[in-house]
Amino acid sequence: MIKVSIVIVTKDRSSSLNECISSLLLQTEKLDELIVIDNNSSDNTKDIVNKISEKNNINIKYVCEKKIGFPYVRNRGLKEASGNWVAFIDDDCIADKNWYKNILVSTEKNQSVAAITGLSKTFYLDSIFSFTFFVLNEFWKKNQINGEKVIDLEVLDSKNIVYNKKYLKEKNIFFDESRVNAFSGACEDSDIGMQIQREGGMAIFNKKMVVFHKDPTSFLSFYKKIIFSTRSNLVYKKKWNSFRKKLDIKRKKKIIPFSLFFLKSYKKKKVFYLFFMLNLILVLFVTKFIRFYSDLYSFFERRINK
Repeated sequence: MIKVSIVIVTKDRSSSLNECISSLLLQTEKLDELIVIDNNSSDNTKDIVNKISEKNNINIKYVCEKKIGFPYVRNRGLKEASGNWVAFIDDDCIADKNWYKNILVSTEKNQSVAAITGLSKTFYLDSIFSFTFFVLNEFWKKNQINGEKVIDLEVLDSKNIVYNKKYLKEKNIFFDESRVNAFSGACEDSDIGMQIQREGGMAIFNKKMVVFHKDPTSFLSFYKKIIFSTRSNLVYKKKWNSFRKKLDIKRKKKIIPFSLFFLKSYKKKKVFYLFFMLNLILVLFVTKFIRFYSDLYSFFERRINK
């Protein structure tokens, strides 16, 4: 029998967490289990969970994980979940009302796969920065998804995913806690995706599993996240460089044509087009500069250590 546990990971975002849980309480199917893994928040996260639980007469399992880092909280979620499938959603996401229903359908239909990832849309469609992040995320994923099949498991997204717990346990796969010293272990979802792919595991994409993510809406928050994501991705790539060369996975789509096509489907005004493209060009420049600096640093580091 299929049982799906839902795990929300959170830290110091009690307001967003409140909205996330509220969206889960409005699901068209009754939840099997709801767990909140709190990464040692300093705000009123625990009180919010208790109030929602009491008000709605629902049992929400609250767990405080004091070790800071993305791999720690996700491993704790896998450990605390009693279901044979574990669905992760981030605290800054709003689940579509049929999200859980589509998870149940998908897990029943695909019991042999290691993971099922869903469609993450942006919550703030009218923000240039939020929309840019959405486009970049879609470009990254659609390059490596063919229909329902996920070709490159690097694109598995922990804010909207369900893992086959039995498969992970049999293959001794877990979120790599040794990576927490660099950017709190970010890119933990890509890392576990590579572990699954190395073991020959499969993952599928279900476009009906929809969540709306609260992407950055200001210049500073956007570029702070871009820089953090790029730098943490470089650390992840360094670990998996040799393995990924063997995969020989190539991107077919180009970012500029993809973005223009994507914009047309959302029928944005010309001024939106202009500022979006300017922002996109700046993002490409910033990420290329970070990668160039990282390569240069690695070169001199190797020279010194010879």
